[in-house]
Parts: sequence; C-alpha cells; structure tokens
Amino acid sequence: MNQSFKSEKVVAKANENEASTSHVVKDKLRDVCRTLQETQEIVALQRKKLDVLLASEEEYRELAERVQCEQVELQALRDYVERQKCRIMTCRMKLIHFNDEKFQKGI
Repeated sequence: MNQSFKSEKVVAKANENEASTSHVVKDKLRDVCRTLQETQEIVALQRKKLDVLLASEEEYRELAERVQCEQVELQALRDYVERQKCRIMTCRMKLIHFNDEKFQKGI
C-alpha cells in the first residue's frame, strides 16, 4: 500500500505539473497573440502614415511639374518682352533717323 500511495503522489504531482505547464503555455500563447495584435496595429498605423507620405510626395511632384511648366512659360514671356523691346528700339531709331532727315531738309 505504501508503494501504491507513492505512485498516486507521483501521478498527482505529474497532473499538477501538466496543469501548471498548460497554464504557462496558455499565458505564453496569450502574450504572443497580444504582441501579434499590437504589431498588426502598429503596422496598420505605419501603413496609414506611409500612404499619407506617398500622397504628399505625389502632390509635391505634381506641384514641382506645374512650377517647371510655369517657369518655361515665364521664360517664353520674357523672351517675347525682349523681342518687343528690340522692335520698339528699332522703331525709335527709325523715327529719330526720320526726324533728323526731316530737320536736315528743313535747314
């Protein structure tokens, strides 16, 4: 009977260890699941931030392209103004020359 009592103690002890081990495994699994969920939430937030940054970058590129087009147009207008200045100067020179000839004929 002493032998059977020891055997029952060993079985009871083993059952206690299994329950304890099972509890530890459940706790670890719960921690892993919680960590996974937190990681998924962090990834979702980072994804949103990345999407915002990508949208901002796309908007920046569009604005930069528009600025470049405006600069080309501005340069074309400057060139046009320069040509018009040259035309005005040419007309002025012709007018001065014409007035000089008229004045010379009058003398």
